[in-house]
Amino acid sequence: TNILLALRHPSPSSVPPSPNLLSYHLIFTLSYSACTMIHPLVRDLYKRAIIVGKDYPHPEELNYVRRKWKEALRDPENCKLTGDPSEDEKIIRKAVGKGRYVIREMEGTIQLKKYRTMRRRYGEGVDVVGEASRIGSSLGDMLKK
Repeated sequence: TNILLALRHPSPSSVPPSPNLLSYHLIFTLSYSACTMIHPLVRDLYKRAIIVGKDYPHPEELNYVRRKWKEALRDPENCKLTGDPSEDEKIIRKAVGKGRYVIREMEGTIQLKKYRTMRRRYGEGVDVVGEASRIGSSLGDMLKK
């Protein structure tokens, strides 16, 4: 692995450097071979989770979803790779499948929240049996008169 050490001057919009202070920042850039690339399926899964998480019923909303998904994706226990590329691909696809299941569960939770909100807002709905008996008794009262 190659590590490239670079010196960079701060942006021109910042305060100009004083001669007494070192105002250079060290940037460590790993070469392409050493860089841990995120698998495209995992990146797509994370994007889906963020899109679905916008409506997630939690006080922190999207911040909560983002934090939890980052923790889950960074946890090595969730996807133990072996080093063999063909086996690793299978393991990653299996883990992505589990992640898609979690996203479907999130969607279900969101739909349940919306359903409960609508039910709370607009009532329990029409009681067909009770409504029919009320109409029948009203008709009976009208016919007796």
